[in-house]
Parts: sequence; structure tokens; C-alpha cells
Amino acid sequence: MKFSTDKLKVQLKIVKPRIELVHKKKISLNIRSKNEIADLLEKGKINTARIKVVENIIREDFNIESLEILALCCELLNTRLLLLNEKEVNDLALLSAIKTIIFSAPRCEIKEMTKISKILEAKFGSKFIKAALNNTDQDINQKIYKNYMIKSLDENLVNRYLQEIANSYKIECELTQKANVNIYNFIIIYIILWF
Repeated sequence: MKFSTDKLKVQLKIVKPRIELVHKKKISLNIRSKNEIADLLEKGKINTARIKVVENIIREDFNIESLEILALCCELLNTRLLLLNEKEVNDLALLSAIKTIIFSAPRCEIKEMTKISKILEAKFGSKFIKAALNNTDQDINQKIYKNYMIKSLDENLVNRYLQEIANSYKIECELTQKANVNIYNFIIIYIILWF
């Protein structure tokens, strides 16, 4: 396959609404999942909520955040597309965006990203693609790298999500009571130290 900025421009035009569609779908599913967690918390099924749903919500939040960043990377690539006609590309922001797109292509749920990655491979070569997929130069967007490479979730993060959902739905449960006690203890300690 020969590199063509025209082919790349077409794919970038196609991918933008696709990212927006997947983004909206994930947000909608996340809202439904949060409602499900709120129901479980109201019934006192904290462990079920923790195991069944919260981890999925957190992962989807990471995916939503990654899609937002990916959309910006595609926008940057589209804006600076003419720079790819040069023999060497020295724009570090553009190279980082390109590597982030390549890194994300097999990890996100958007097939057009894979097509963009293939077009970019025709420009930069397979060695560049391998380096981007492995983040060899460590210039992939750090948020995307962290979001896609996370294996297990921190228990504190899971608990904070549960507390936040309980608070936003105004549900009194064991988690919110612990949080209220912690805030109360913090205020007492602050007052004692201040005076």
C-alpha cells in the first residue's frame, strides 16, 4: 500500500463521527450501569455492586476518556496533514498523536482506527508501528497508555466510585457512613490543630 494523504484525510473524516457515536453509546451505557449500582446499594448489596458493575464502569470511564483524547489526536493529525508529505516529520506533537493513534487502534472499538494505522504504516514503516504499539519511545499520550494498560483496579478507586454513586443518588449505606465519619474526623483534627 502506498501512502496517500487523501486516503488518510477520508478516513479521518469518517472516524470523527464514529468516535462521537461510540463515545455517546458508552456514556449512555455507563449511566444505566450507575443506576443498576444505585439499586444494588439501596438493597445493601455492596459486594455485588463492587464485583459486578463498578469495575466495568471504571473501565468504561477510562475508555470514554481515551476516546476523547483520541478524537483530539485525530483532529491534530487532520490539521497538520500536509506535514506528512515531507520526507521527514519533525513535529513532536504530531508524532506523539500519530503514535497514540497507532497504539490505540487495536485497543479501541473503532475499526476505522485500524485503517488509519495501516495508512500511517505505509508512511512510517513497520518498525515505527512496532515502536508505537510497544510505546518504546514512551511518547504515547500518558492517559491513554495508562487507561489501556491497566490490569487490575485499585480497591480505593472502586470504593470511591461506589461512594460517589451512593452520594449522587442520595443513598445512605455503609460506604457513605464511613465517608461521613472520615470527613468528620478530618474536621475535628483540623480544628484541634488550628486552635
